[in-house]
Amino acid sequence: MGNILLKTRLFIQPFILVAIGTIALYSLVHGLYIYCGLDLLNQEVVEYFIPIALPIIPIYIWLYPRYKLIQARKGKDQDFNMALFAAVAIIAPLIISQMYLDKAVGSLVKLDNTTEINTKPQSKYYELKNCYFDKQYAGFHGKSDVSGRHSQDLNFHIYVALPIFKDADDTANNVNTLWLGRVYNKTVGNHGTEEEKDKKYDDFRKTVIEDFDTRDFKQFVYLKREPKSEDRNNFIKAIDRSGKAHPQTLNILTAETEPFENRTGSLLQWIFIAFGIGTVVYSLIALFQKIDMDKLQLYQAGKPTEEEDPDSSVWRLLVPKKDFFITPILLDLNIGIYLVMVFCGLGIMSFSSDDLLKWGADYRPLTINGQWWRLVTSMFLHGGLMHIVGNMVGLLFVGAFLEPVLGRAKYLFAYLVTGIISSGASIWWHVATVSVGASGAIFGLFGVFLALLLLKVFPDGVKKSMLVVTLLFIGYNLAMGLTGGIDNAAHIGGLISGLVLGVIFSFTLEKQQLVKETPGTDA
Repeated sequence: MGNILLKTRLFIQPFILVAIGTIALYSLVHGLYIYCGLDLLNQEVVEYFIPIALPIIPIYIWLYPRYKLIQARKGKDQDFNMALFAAVAIIAPLIISQMYLDKAVGSLVKLDNTTEINTKPQSKYYELKNCYFDKQYAGFHGKSDVSGRHSQDLNFHIYVALPIFKDADDTANNVNTLWLGRVYNKTVGNHGTEEEKDKKYDDFRKTVIEDFDTRDFKQFVYLKREPKSEDRNNFIKAIDRSGKAHPQTLNILTAETEPFENRTGSLLQWIFIAFGIGTVVYSLIALFQKIDMDKLQLYQAGKPTEEEDPDSSVWRLLVPKKDFFITPILLDLNIGIYLVMVFCGLGIMSFSSDDLLKWGADYRPLTINGQWWRLVTSMFLHGGLMHIVGNMVGLLFVGAFLEPVLGRAKYLFAYLVTGIISSGASIWWHVATVSVGASGAIFGLFGVFLALLLLKVFPDGVKKSMLVVTLLFIGYNLAMGLTGGIDNAAHIGGLISGLVLGVIFSFTLEKQQLVKETPGTDA
């Protein structure tokens, strides 16, 4: 019983305080942000990105030192795992709380006609009695993106925007500020040829047009103002194609068909359900941990409990060090560009092809017509969250083994050269495909690694296990590329060029090794 009480005091009680404090404080700030009508950040950043990143701070400050007291299992520390469990348990109810606030905060303003929207207090919600939707000047904007761990899903989106007028006679106005937005979505399998995918999109487009032509857009209960978001940006692109003049400041509304009082659904209950489930699971995991009593005594005495380097936390992976210098820089650069794109409002889970092109994606018609720099810039762009997570894990793995052996110069040279070759292979194979990602360069590094393993540059103890892991990584990813949606041309280009570089590097590395092993010779 005493051990249970000790673990409760050390791990569970502080977690509950940190979780409740984080959720309550951020929800208060977000609620005031909505109530004051602020529109500074994209909705995706406020409701998803910040809640995912925010718990890291209190966990690292108040909980992580306690997790260092947990006894290692099978030679592995449990501190990071406990921090990860705590983060997940906080993030889930925190995100649901922000979704609830987004719907709950704000009153319903009643309007007799569209002209009153500028005379009454600005609100998120409007009840509009008299209006006219002009289908003649509707604008359409289509986009697609991929999702899933292996990009197995192809998502189609068509954004439609219609100008809203007081009545049919009011359509003569040259400039319109009030628009109704509606988005159509469809997900299909991301496999098959480009022609087959185009056929799927064309079928989807025809379905959208049929629905648009027959739909009575007056069938709504209330309208919701579209906040600064990825959807709003796409609605603006649709408005730009409508042929109707408009100012920069636009009121974009979306139709809601459920009663206003039901807008939050069961989100409030799910906040407590998610918090309860997360707390119970976290508590059970905490109670099964073994405490290092020696570290506990030091902790209670206010002395450092770390026996190893104080820089041995997970954050060391992002900090350049003597034998691990280039890999952290590449990680920081790729992750930094992704974060900048997120805070620019381009999305979180995925970015549109148009935005990726603006940021430097590889695209044959542009690349071969003077924009050769895309061969390099595309290596540091990613299509979304899952894309960059998968690539950075692969880069971290191969970099940890390869960089100390090659050295900074050869390692960076291999990354850039194989990355450029993979980009070239992509535009050679694909006539009109937007290509991004560090995977070609990472395949190049794995190619170098594979060559060095086969040519016995690494010791036998490392060779056997790493050779199996490397072959599995390469084979699995190439096989997934056959299902479609993955740029196997870039992967193969990077892999082959990496193998060639690995063979070249092996002669120098073997020579260096012989010099080191010769008695009386300076290394």
